[in-house]
Amino acid sequence: MTDLDRLARARAVMAYIVLRHGAAYAPLLDRLDAEYEEARRGDPAARARRILDGYKEVGERRAILLSHS
Repeated sequence: MTDLDRLARARAVMAYIVLRHGAAYAPLLDRLDAEYEEARRGDPAARARRILDGYKEVGERRAILLSHS
């Protein structure tokens, strides 16, 4: 399990805690969100992969191929 996976799981647990026990725990969720986003940005290859995956999901694969010709 990667650090990013651990942070994703911690965010889910904290989201549950906030919903179950109240907004007093929201600052912890905010911190986990910030750490998760920072970890996601940390790996340029993973970020590039996400960008291209999202680009292909909206049907723009042809535009990517044309831009390389």
